[in-house]
Amino acid sequence: MIDLTRQGPTRCAQRGGPILSHMSTANVARDLDLLRQAVGDEQLTYLGYSYGTHVGTVYANLFGDRVRALVLDAVLDPVEWTRGGSAAAREQPMSYRLGSFLGAKDALGTFLADCGADARCAFAQGNRDLGVKLDTLLQRLKRRPLTYVDPDLETFQVTYQLAVSFILGGLYSEFNAPVLALVLQDLWLATEERDQRALSRAAKSLRLAPVRPSFSPVVADDEPYYGLEWLPAVLCTDSDNLDNPWDWPRYARRADRAAPYFGSIWTYVSLPCATWPAEDPDRYAGPWDRPTANPLLLIGNSQGDPATPYADAVKTAGRLADARLLTFEAWGHGAFWGASRCIDLAVEQYLILRRLPPQGKVCLPNGRPFDLLPDGAARGPGKPLAPG
Repeated sequence: MIDLTRQGPTRCAQRGGPILSHMSTANVARDLDLLRQAVGDEQLTYLGYSYGTHVGTVYANLFGDRVRALVLDAVLDPVEWTRGGSAAAREQPMSYRLGSFLGAKDALGTFLADCGADARCAFAQGNRDLGVKLDTLLQRLKRRPLTYVDPDLETFQVTYQLAVSFILGGLYSEFNAPVLALVLQDLWLATEERDQRALSRAAKSLRLAPVRPSFSPVVADDEPYYGLEWLPAVLCTDSDNLDNPWDWPRYARRADRAAPYFGSIWTYVSLPCATWPAEDPDRYAGPWDRPTANPLLLIGNSQGDPATPYADAVKTAGRLADARLLTFEAWGHGAFWGASRCIDLAVEQYLILRRLPPQGKVCLPNGRPFDLLPDGAARGPGKPLAPG
């Protein structure tokens, strides 16, 4: 396993060369400050999502006097990302201590609750416990993957791993709820009743993969290759990790017990760090409470974020010298993308006027996930809720 784990990082070092030792977020923040200077701004106005929140957190602590207005939406805890907040955490893979699998578990629980409470959800089934229904479906796929033979295309296999990846991607946005429910129900019919038409529909949806987690790239045939190398190149130079690949399975199993389905997929993200061949001497790993010229605005999704748990936004707001937390009472990864007029207005007033929302402010979504189904007909993923 050690030799196999080392293959990717070794090839990355061969192709990446010296740049591999300059991939930490601190260097991104320094580049960002050069861009600020280039456009002639005395201070930085910035909106960062997901990993972009760590860029913003590092920038605020390196260049605090140059902070005008920084929004961090879907917040990574900088302590968990870099070193861990305790001796025990420092002995864990960084992707385990981040706890993304716990956020995914919360998001799934809320999705299933929303589904069970709304007759428009395709996966709903009377008073049936949808958690049990989903687990039954996934265990069936684990024991016996589905095989779909398309007369016009190659044979396509629906595996447990593919289904979990699709679910995780679907949880990134409430807008995905209708298509996620439809695909899950088609897979249920394919395993429960051996319904070939349902299998055909599900296979086509999974092949197109309209929803996927952010670490799964979409590559068009006419574009040059870009893969996952950028991810370990950054997180392995930013973070402390164990150096034995055999530690990852142990933590993956532990994560799966805490958050079924999502523990392994998230824990193994940092496996390349066990044998990563480079370090960045200029990385920034704290302190995180350096004064800033102006306060930061942090946003977290309290009903479950499948990549950056709400608890990370709460903890980070407490770690920073001057930050205000805005809570979005919804599930999904990120909040400022048209799902809530309350969130949009708060962010715009802060970025433009530097006016912070009140302490403890909670915003609601414009509607509920299955409002995307007028008269029971799905519009498909990515369609925003109608304004009004």
